[in-house]
Amino acid sequence: MTTTTSTHSPPHPEIKGGDISRYISVPFIVTTTDGRQFHGPLIGTDRERNIILGDATEKLPIGFQSRRNARFRYVGMIVVPGKYILRIDADSRALTSKFLTRRGPRQLSMPEVI
Repeated sequence: MTTTTSTHSPPHPEIKGGDISRYISVPFIVTTTDGRQFHGPLIGTDRERNIILGDATEKLPIGFQSRRNARFRYVGMIVVPGKYILRIDADSRALTSKFLTRRGPRQLSMPEVI
C-alpha cells in the first residue's frame, strides 16, 4: 500500500521544508509525466527538485513499447528530473516501521520532500 499525493498539494503541517534526511533510504515510487514509474529507495534531491533513487526499477505503462516487451527493467541509480515528476508515492509500510517513528501513513508532496 502506498501513500499518494499530487505534487501540487498544500504543504503537510508536520513536515518542515528541507528536512529530507528523515526520508533517506525510504522506498519511493516516482511517477513521471509520460506514465513511467521508478521504484527505489530515496538517495536525495537537489535545488532543481530532481529526485535521486538508488537501486531503482522502472515500470513501463501498459502499451508502452520496450525493446524486449518487458514491463519492468532494472535501472540502478537514477536521477528523475523534477520538471517531469507527476507524483511521488512513499511506501506506507516503510513509513510506519523502522524508518520513521510516527504511526500511520504520511502523505508527501514534492515541496515537502525537498
